[in-house]
Amino acid sequence: PGAARATQTVTDLLTGFGYAVSQQAFECSTGADVAFALLIGLGQVLIILTFWAYSEPAALALLPVAVLALLLLNANRLSRWAAASVIASPGGVWQRTLGRLGRRYSAANLMGEMPIGDTDGPHLVLMAHWDSKSQTLPLVVRMSLLTAASAAGLLFAALTLLRVWLPGVTGAAALCGLLALVAAVPVLWLYLVGSGNASPGAVDNASGLGLLLSLAEFYRAAPPMPLKLTFLATGAEELGVLGAAVYVRALQARPDFDARRLHVLNLDGVGTAGRLAYLAAEATPLTALVRAACANLNYPLARLPLAGAMYDHLPFADAGLDALSLVTIGRATRLAHTPADSAEQLSLDGFERASRVVLQVVEQLLAAERGRA
Repeated sequence: PGAARATQTVTDLLTGFGYAVSQQAFECSTGADVAFALLIGLGQVLIILTFWAYSEPAALALLPVAVLALLLLNANRLSRWAAASVIASPGGVWQRTLGRLGRRYSAANLMGEMPIGDTDGPHLVLMAHWDSKSQTLPLVVRMSLLTAASAAGLLFAALTLLRVWLPGVTGAAALCGLLALVAAVPVLWLYLVGSGNASPGAVDNASGLGLLLSLAEFYRAAPPMPLKLTFLATGAEELGVLGAAVYVRALQARPDFDARRLHVLNLDGVGTAGRLAYLAAEATPLTALVRAACANLNYPLARLPLAGAMYDHLPFADAGLDALSLVTIGRATRLAHTPADSAEQLSLDGFERASRVVLQVVEQLLAAERGRA
């Protein structure tokens, strides 16, 4: 019922602002969480097998620890592949199997579009997800534990390799392995018990969606300009950025799609007191635009490393597209996915900072397009 109310509210607002609104419905499941739990469990089994091999010739421990290192180095890629695979679609055996795991859901993306000016101009997608969830571990705690487990696991693998020539590092290697095992236990339990609906979701992500709708209202009265704007409210972000993955698939299937002209700016947890941060590769056009905007506005800007969290820009970035997530880091960030994520955590100053950055990005895109013309 909450999903139906949310999608109707967003549709009504965008329609009232004068946008042509379309809905992109899809079926999905929580199979990605099941797959991630299996990956964590496999990592723990490999550590235990390596411990067992410590009593044998040193080279025997290299096989399980090599698999562990490959698993850790590709964890983000594997988790995103699992997430994309649970979207209902014809696929291979793995895709169909993952799609059957976990609870089934119906979800939808909502797109408000007003093509204005030259359709050959840049296309800016402003995006925010409309769903929320609660977990028994706050988001920051989960990310911290995953970071610790991954770092300790990689160090464990490196030291296990080194002990072939330097047996004296065995104690340090064992300590790292034990730390990785202990840190992964609560995360494994978190994915096994699943998520709930006890969080009001004000920061994550009513803040991003509210700003998205405010920008849509602002730009409805904008004069014609050589820029196509799409306001995209994604569904099932909390199930593994599934709505964004569905949108990317549909976008790439369009015969008129031009990847070179597309920029995707995702808003997530932005309306709070704190410091602005971004998640993206360094050498992308949108990263340069956001950094320049913050420099012009004299706003401090941090780069947030991706550790145990998924954001809606990732399916776009994985497809080689120019995409970035803009977030705010502060006290309220720690309350995401908890019952304390309420409207009292929001800040008008936080909304203003994030909105000014977006407005500057649009102006820079327009200035570049005018210069090109």
